[in-house]
Amino acid sequence: MQAVEFYAQIKDGMIEVPKRHLKDVGSHVRIIMLNENPEGFVVLEESDKKVDSVMGSLNRYANPGLIPLEEGAWRRAVAEKHDIN
Repeated sequence: MQAVEFYAQIKDGMIEVPKRHLKDVGSHVRIIMLNENPEGFVVLEESDKKVDSVMGSLNRYANPGLIPLEEGAWRRAVAEKHDIN
């Protein structure tokens, strides 16, 4: 089995296979469709994707009230789970 990947838009219920791939496939193919822009998700432009660090990209989800509790949180959770004093 050979895999071919390409991006396409569905137009009138049809997907056009690029000609460069037609020579590689026979008359029987398996189609797996992946939605590149599921409803509710926004496709970012290339300029929007540049982030200096993962922490910077998640900064908008930070809860400043919980930041002081982070110190030692993992150690406390493990001690509680395994009943370690």
